[in-house]
Amino acid sequence: MKNLITNIHKTQEYFLWALSRDIFEGRGVTAYAPGLKEPNLNFALQTGELQGNFEDILQKVDTFYKPWEIGWYWLLNPSRDQKNIKKSLHKCGYSVAETYSTFIGFLDYISSEEFLKNYTIKEVEEEELLEWTRPLQEAFQGTEESTNLYKNAHVRALHKQANFRHFVAYVGREPVSAATLSLSSYGARLDDLGTKPAFQRQGFGKALVLYQMEIAKDLGYEWVCLDASDQGGLLYKALGFQELCQNQFYKKVR
Repeated sequence: MKNLITNIHKTQEYFLWALSRDIFEGRGVTAYAPGLKEPNLNFALQTGELQGNFEDILQKVDTFYKPWEIGWYWLLNPSRDQKNIKKSLHKCGYSVAETYSTFIGFLDYISSEEFLKNYTIKEVEEEELLEWTRPLQEAFQGTEESTNLYKNAHVRALHKQANFRHFVAYVGREPVSAATLSLSSYGARLDDLGTKPAFQRQGFGKALVLYQMEIAKDLGYEWVCLDASDQGGLLYKALGFQELCQNQFYKKVR
């Protein structure tokens, strides 16, 4: 189980590496900066043995993010013992800002061909990513600026030769739902699943998840993983995903 959680967490690190404009590594810590103004995906976490005073380490991470003028989160690494880090974070004025669950879906039982006949799903290339962003902007109530920054981060990932695949579900010519599948040596991961509010609860999210799971299965992967809120987790549980652990994101209380 520990090796599985480690590999799942490594898929998240791969995703963050691919999106990042800049990365800080040192003192047993890695911090990622995709260039987004919101703290989402501006994550720092323990990736090795911590070296030196933890308060000094936090200061170095904060200094790394300062030129970007962005918020950031400390992400607890579920593949490591984090009890002492939790205590140190609280001592330094950090508290839990968000909690997401990590889910895993095993691919040996996937058979969705009949269900997917009702949906039109297309894989889009770099020059078509604008269509991929449209459902995400409405689903997550993003601004034009934040959505464009996120699109640029995915373009950056493709230019790094990251194995990202982008999918869009359509009603006629209208893109109504979108998602990302990242494929690494650690495993397969689903991200960015979002559907326009007017088309929610019509099966588009389920269709995209199943479509990507079929692709991962055909490529020889045994499972796919993802992070989700309690509300989002209901969809994945209904599809047979299992909840493995929780990710806690700490933020400085100012």
